[in-house]
Amino acid sequence: MNPNVTGIHGVYETDLGTTMKTGAVRGEEITVTGTVTDGMGGVLKDAVLEIWQADADGLFNAPGETRGVADPEFSGWGRAAADLQTGEYRFDTVKPGRVPWRDGRLQAPHISMWIVARGINIGLHTRLYFDDEAEANSEDPVLTRIEHQHRVPTLLAARTADGLYRFDTTKPCIICVAITGSVPTKANNPALPVTIDEQLESTHEAFEAGASIVHAHVRNADETPTSDPEKFARLKEGLEKHCPGMVIQFSTGGRSGAGTERGGMLPLRPDMASLSVGSNNFPTRVYENPPDLVDWLAAEMRKYAVKPEIEAFDASHIFQAVAMWRDGRIPDTPYIQFVMGVKNAMPVDKPVFDFYVETVKRLVPDAEWCAAGIGPGQITVNEWSVAAGGHARTGLEDNVRLDKDTLAPSNAALVRRVVDICERHERPVATWQQARQMLGLRQAA
Repeated sequence: MNPNVTGIHGVYETDLGTTMKTGAVRGEEITVTGTVTDGMGGVLKDAVLEIWQADADGLFNAPGETRGVADPEFSGWGRAAADLQTGEYRFDTVKPGRVPWRDGRLQAPHISMWIVARGINIGLHTRLYFDDEAEANSEDPVLTRIEHQHRVPTLLAARTADGLYRFDTTKPCIICVAITGSVPTKANNPALPVTIDEQLESTHEAFEAGASIVHAHVRNADETPTSDPEKFARLKEGLEKHCPGMVIQFSTGGRSGAGTERGGMLPLRPDMASLSVGSNNFPTRVYENPPDLVDWLAAEMRKYAVKPEIEAFDASHIFQAVAMWRDGRIPDTPYIQFVMGVKNAMPVDKPVFDFYVETVKRLVPDAEWCAAGIGPGQITVNEWSVAAGGHARTGLEDNVRLDKDTLAPSNAALVRRVVDICERHERPVATWQQARQMLGLRQAA
């Protein structure tokens, strides 16, 4: 029987058990949607998921349950088939309560799944956890045993609205928005945020559009760049208030100051800061990052628990970052960003991009990576990054236009463009909770 011809109702019963509720249930009623993908990122449109879970009180509707009486209106078992056209599955349930592990520790709320599809000879088992249960997840006896903790977000369903969760098996894409930079001015694009208030408003819009990291420089009133810690402090305070949970990344770039002045904001303990580990040519000057300054910046980041984002303008910068990680100057698995399209530095070139990706995977297989394209190369590099399983940077710092004839109306507009790319490549956009988990960052207060 050909399911593409017969249709799902000719293959399975109309309802395989996509709701586990038989009446008025206890607890929070939720709906979960998502897709199942293969190792190449393709959506499996004939997937079937069997689901079993505890009720809202952490009790199972089963003869062996001795801890209490489970909700009689909740079965705790269901089955959902993917739509043969879109690959989307959906089921209605309740948010499960916490269940004790064999040693008595409480597990985080979770749903167990068994997945089958064409080409899968043996059903695959997995779990669905919830990204809004950060504290419970952090002490879950199963999640904490996972060796590669940056993979944990692949087990987290993202809360998209009240009562709605999205669970895709594809790795979420972190979107970083570089809001201002040191070079563009309002003469280039009036939408460029320069004052702290403008930066806060612009970042909030980008956060709402899907960005989970903000990369920030600060400016003086005359639009010249500065490393003034007081301005960074005001920006950080406002971001924590208006964009709660968003990953805050400060720039230590050389246009904003000289020498150790470039790290003057690190005692503010942002979540991340950029770290250039080597020198290279810029359009009109040399971007100097001497070894002693690089080591000092790295030491300050270690001191204040700031995660570096390695800005690789050249292949040698990847190798230097790996060397610093191996000898402990960078304490955690490095997060590496390829910067392409700066005049006199590395151009936007696909074979070079592919070499960068292969090099990172070979040297640090567990590392997360990102790529930034400057000017007209921004959209091209965004597309390459999302397609290759990396993360994407966008924003008015890198590019002030949507195309050669149209100025970008906002940072949010550029973020939405990356969101569209993610949708085309069937990759979910990372929530701030997922971004923090993947990058090994502390959860927001």
